[in-house]
Amino acid sequence: MIIAGLSLLLVDCTPAEEEITLDPKARLTFSTDTLFFDTLFTDTVSFTRRFRVFNPQDNAVNLSSISIASGESSFYNLLINGIKEKRFNDQIILGKDSLLVLVEVTIPSRDENTPFLVEDSVVFMTNENIQTVNLVSWGQDAHFFRNDSIIACNTIWPADKPYVMYGSILVDSLCQLTIEEGAEIYINKNATIFVKGSLLVTGSADKPVLFRNIRLDIEHAPGQWTGLVFLEGSNNNQIDHAVIRNAEFGVRLGTPDNDTIPDLIISNTIIENMSGFGILAFTSDLWAYNMVVN
Repeated sequence: MIIAGLSLLLVDCTPAEEEITLDPKARLTFSTDTLFFDTLFTDTVSFTRRFRVFNPQDNAVNLSSISIASGESSFYNLLINGIKEKRFNDQIILGKDSLLVLVEVTIPSRDENTPFLVEDSVVFMTNENIQTVNLVSWGQDAHFFRNDSIIACNTIWPADKPYVMYGSILVDSLCQLTIEEGAEIYINKNATIFVKGSLLVTGSADKPVLFRNIRLDIEHAPGQWTGLVFLEGSNNNQIDHAVIRNAEFGVRLGTPDNDTIPDLIISNTIIENMSGFGILAFTSDLWAYNMVVN
């Protein structure tokens, strides 16, 4: 009798928020019904998005499963309590408490020029109740430069797909890189475009050439990549109708010579959100007009 009474006392002392409810009407609430990733470059692990799962009941609930609807074939992953999986079982949320769920996605390439939709959902099973949070992202194939690279001579970059630079590139001496109107170049932290030969950027008013940071979720933050550096010996450079954004500096020109012929002509171009300077030229011949620099 003493043992039985002690057991009863322990049960009675269990806090309500720790008692697991079996009520089939118990439902969860969520901080969002849809998690958007916007546009992501293919074959690259995304940054994480997050949402919270709330238990509004007084008692605890046992989530018998939290899973990606497409299972192992999904491009999405869940991260809960530091563990990455596509499915979790028996996750308990105390009464009036919540659970943080992180989601990441890696979208494989499809060899397509335009963005494509990638959808899935997170499925929550609680006392036979099924609830979902939608997952939405857009994949974008690109030309990738994953390491420091020397560009082949007389290369032309058309505007078919974005150009994504994880490492720096070099346009070597006696070589030219031509970037056509509408091309978009996305550049990672600490990556630089070095020009020892010639750079020809042929944007237009309707289709400017874009140079910017690789993180699409960071629109207006300076210092996200290095900038364009024209090295000694570089000449016959032209940048027309371009937007250079979110770098440490826009253009650095150091091409000393004995003539007054412009080594670089920049026109109809916006250089914005620099952490340092927009244009730095020393002992060089530069002609710039119709510019916005900040």
